[in-house]
Amino acid sequence: RSAGGTGNWNMFDSVRGEPMLRANTSDSEFTGLRLSFESNGFKMEDSDADRNASGSTYIYMAIKIN
Repeated sequence: RSAGGTGNWNMFDSVRGEPMLRANTSDSEFTGLRLSFESNGFKMEDSDADRNASGSTYIYMAIKIN
């Protein structure tokens, strides 16, 4: 999420695939945001105000398990 924004806290994982969870809502899985997992990390495939917007600073956490 953007550090200065009011967007959702989106949580992605490689097991779940495209569906994600939003930590700040009681919604079930949500689809429509694109992220791909790479051998050396992850890549945002698109952008909006919740993530990957130009000029914004983001708060994130990434965990890799071998």
